[in-house]
Amino acid sequence: MQTQAMLHNTSGLRLATVILIWVATLGSGLQLAAVANRRAVWDDPSSSFGDLVNADDSVAAAFLFYLVVAVAALIVLSIWTLRSVRNSQTLGARQVRPGLACGGWYIPFGNVFVPFIQIRRATGAMGGKTTGSTVWQAGWGVMVVGGLILNTAFNDTSLSRSAVSEDLSTQVTGAAVSFVAAIVAAIGATIATKALDDAVKAKVAA
Repeated sequence: MQTQAMLHNTSGLRLATVILIWVATLGSGLQLAAVANRRAVWDDPSSSFGDLVNADDSVAAAFLFYLVVAVAALIVLSIWTLRSVRNSQTLGARQVRPGLACGGWYIPFGNVFVPFIQIRRATGAMGGKTTGSTVWQAGWGVMVVGGLILNTAFNDTSLSRSAVSEDLSTQVTGAAVSFVAAIVAAIGATIATKALDDAVKAKVAA
């Protein structure tokens, strides 16, 4: 009973985390639609300067929406990770570090590995399945790559029409990769977060 009293109730946090991750995935889809529209407007000879400005504004709005939701999702996710991994530690998991699991989400590029290792260790120690966290990690890693493509596409300083068109196409590719990867990551996150919390509950009930 004393051990149970030390555990965090993470059900609400997990639900909020999953919802925000899926909303962020929607934001990734909006980014794809916006950059694809901008490329179409740029390639259309009949487009006016105003059309180009509106297309740019749409891209900015989509990015802002994604950024706000992604930051919110990251904060809630890190808190869920801290508490869920700490629960597993309380129940006997020895190779987990709750602080590292939480803080790992904020390490550039390290967030592709650090928190997932901790989540897998915590889930495995509780007797749960780690498949979801592996899928989640794969999707997350590809999202990082897609984001780099999306944000570093413009390297041609000549800004000729053909060069800009090519860079816009590269951005669309990056956005598409990010969106597909975001869907995979969201599916994996939904499965993995439930697997860890369910494994903790099963351990308590055993």
